Amino acid sequence: MRFVPMIMIFWVAWICSCRSGESPQPIADSEPHGIIHDSVVQDSLFKVINQLTGHRLGIHARGDSLEFLFLPVTASCPACRKKAIDSIVKYQRRLDSRHYVIITGGGLRTIGGYFSQQEHELPYAPGIYYDTTGLSRILTSTNPNVYFATGSKVYRKVSCTPATIKSDLAHFFGGLGR
Repeated sequence: MRFVPMIMIFWVAWICSCRSGESPQPIADSEPHGIIHDSVVQDSLFKVINQLTGHRLGIHARGDSLEFLFLPVTASCPACRKKAIDSIVKYQRRLDSRHYVIITGGGLRTIGGYFSQQEHELPYAPGIYYDTTGLSRILTSTNPNVYFATGSKVYRKVSCTPATIKSDLAHFFGGLGR
């Protein structure tokens, strides 16, 4: 029975991501400057993120500001992936209670391979989740992304680049506002 809502979320997200004559793209990429104005898209993104965290956002989702770091290990450039993995491992035990890390990439064995290349084990700590289902495809691109949410809506996306990854990770793990 939980399968039907998931199909509806994918369908809404796919419709929102399409523009006439263009191929589908991640829905948050269609907004300039990372601000997400469309309330349907804001709701859909939050529902997908809530599913990825096993519906554990609970009371935080109503009013607190939340941040989500998405690391697509297979799609990220090597420099961004290395810095993100190092930061995740370093700060896994000190992750702010309103910050979440979602690591994607083909399954735990594949994800674990990228961590072991850097001589790290997969981190298992509160606030760190793994998407082995592909559900986060609409949220990720070719590098890490940070999403900002409040009131059960995702309102902003920051795409990390090799030039900004160090400061983006410092803000995320340092709890600094942007």
